Amino acid sequence: MNQIRKKITKTATGKLGKAAGLFNTVFGIIPDTVAIIGKITDKAAPIVEKNLDRSHEYKKSLIAIPNLLDVDVDVAKEHLKVSA
Repeated sequence: MNQIRKKITKTATGKLGKAAGLFNTVFGIIPDTVAIIGKITDKAAPIVEKNLDRSHEYKKSLIAIPNLLDVDVDVAKEHLKVSA
């Protein structure tokens, strides 16, 4: 009976040791991953900001046109002349 307990204890200890090793491996990788993501973000931020600025400038250059679907042609022309 004593040998069975020793075997169970040894098996459990071995599995616990493997789990702890895996745990250490995973938590050892996380700081490296965070550092890599930080570097990627630092390099991507200026590119994203430049594209957002371009988009904003483009949208500022657009002209709003009123909805003239159900308006008489002559009235619509006058609205468009005033809008331009």
